[in-house]
Order: sequence, then structure tokens, then C-alpha cells
Amino acid sequence: MDAKLLFRLIDEAEELGCEKIPLVGAGEPTLHTAFPRVIERFIESPMSFEVFSNAITLRDRDRDLLARAERGRLYFSVSAAKNETFLAQRPGMTGDLLARVENNVQAMVEARQGKRAPWIIIVNVINAGNFREVIPMMEQAIRLGVDEVQYKLTEIADFSPDLILSREQLQCLDLEMRHVKNLARAAGVDVQDNLDVQLKWVNPKNGNYVDGLFDRLPCRVGYEFARVRRDGLVSFCCGLKFFHNLHQMSLADHWWSAEMNHARRVAVRFPQGRNLLLPDGGLLRDEQCDYCYNYILNVHAEEQWTALTGEGVDVR
Repeated sequence: MDAKLLFRLIDEAEELGCEKIPLVGAGEPTLHTAFPRVIERFIESPMSFEVFSNAITLRDRDRDLLARAERGRLYFSVSAAKNETFLAQRPGMTGDLLARVENNVQAMVEARQGKRAPWIIIVNVINAGNFREVIPMMEQAIRLGVDEVQYKLTEIADFSPDLILSREQLQCLDLEMRHVKNLARAAGVDVQDNLDVQLKWVNPKNGNYVDGLFDRLPCRVGYEFARVRRDGLVSFCCGLKFFHNLHQMSLADHWWSAEMNHARRVAVRFPQGRNLLLPDGGLLRDEQCDYCYNYILNVHAEEQWTALTGEGVDVR
């Protein structure tokens, strides 16, 4: 993303009352030329932020800077307890990269000098190639001293059907995660509940991990955040559902626009079969919703709604 747009969006988000900004993409955020200046900006801001990194290229300069960012949450993608498994999921890469990742994560933990801020999370994306390592993955996290571990199922694309977990493998995963949680509890490591929800809703035939969830559950994500792509296009959610371009309007104008307000109301009515034709000809409720990135936000929102009103959907 162009640095000028990036800093403008941070300023506008802060003015709008935004609470948190995640830095995530198909590439490695720490390699962005403006990354150190962005973190300095966040250190001065009342907003919290998240960085999603592969931890392979984490430099000493970035580590020392991030260690000062007490409102930060650092997500490191690992998904392996053996280097062989790590490389198998990253075609074209060679060498003992897992050791480098582990060293960088541990150095980040140590750079906090005994504090638990920024909060450090390991992300393990589970599939048929690594599901036998979920217990060693937790042992790895405990050894490295991280605060939290996120387990979640792999998004299955057309080119990776071999990664789909069979029904028997899913059952094995469910059993092993019980041991994982016992290890985590004893060590004081948090485990995110993503996998708990996915294991209830996953379709073993196609790997879609929240298949049909939004035919029963209102989608409230439109009230929580927006995703801005590097070209300025802004989406209703993490899916490819674009409405405006922020090179041509402000973040506030997008957020309060009639189009977004209407889309939010439609998404809340997904269980009634409502839908919306998007500007690009796609649909708001589409196949992306069956492997939605934001299912856990909606599950938590539904639980809060149920607690407040006594009415809601049992999603677990």
C-alpha cells in the first residue's frame, strides 16, 4: 500500500473512533518500507493494532520497536512443529527455516523484558499435512513463552483438495485438542476458540469450515470493521465484496454511506434468506461466507446478544 494512503487511513481511523487496526496481507507486512514509521505512529496512538507476520524476516530493528508497542498484538504464522512440515507448506523454501522462526519469536518474547505486552500469538493453520502435530505445536508455544495460540482449519482452495481433513482425521483432531487445552491451561497459555466453532460446522466433503453457519447466524461484521486493500478498494468484510475506493473518498464517508448501512441491514438478515447484489455483480451472501474469516467475531457477537436478550442461536 502506498505510504501516503496508509498514513491517511490511520489518521482518519483514529478520528473516526476506531479501536484497532490489523496490518495483514498476502505479503509480509514487516517488509513494507514504511513499517517502522507505522509502528512509531501506533505507539503514539490510543488505538491498538495487530501485525500478522511469518517471523522469517523479523529484523532486530523491528523487534526492538515492536517491544515498545504495548497496545500491539503480534500474530506469528507457524503451523508446524517439524521443519519438514514447515517446508512442505511453503513450496520453494529451503533450509532450517522453522529454527529461524522459533528463534525470532523467542527473541521477540525476550525483548519485552518480562512484560506481557505486546501480546504474542502463534497461529497454527491445521490441515491433513500437519494435524498430527497439534500437541507438539502447543509444546513449542510453551517453550517459546508466547501468550496465546490460535488453531484454525486451512481455507481449502480448488488447488489444494488434498489438504482436506477426513471425518476420521477431524475426530482425531478433536480428541487431541482436549490434551492441547490441558497443556495450555497448566502453562498459562490462552487458546483461541476458533477451532471449537469450526469443528462443529466443517463440511468434510469440501473442507468449508463454517458451511451454512450464516444461514442460521446474523452477520454483524459490517458494524465492526472494514478491509482496505492496497489499491484503496474497501470491502464490506475480508471477502472480495468491494463498495468504494478510498483514493476517491474518506474512510468516514465510506463508513457512514447509505450503501454500507443498507448492506449491514441485509447481512443481519442472512438467516431470513436476504441477499444483496454488489456493485461488481457479485452477492453479499456467497460461497465465501462458508469459509468466512470472521466467523469467530460473529459467534462472539451472537453470544453477547444472547446474554443481553435471552434470544439467539446456539452456534457451538
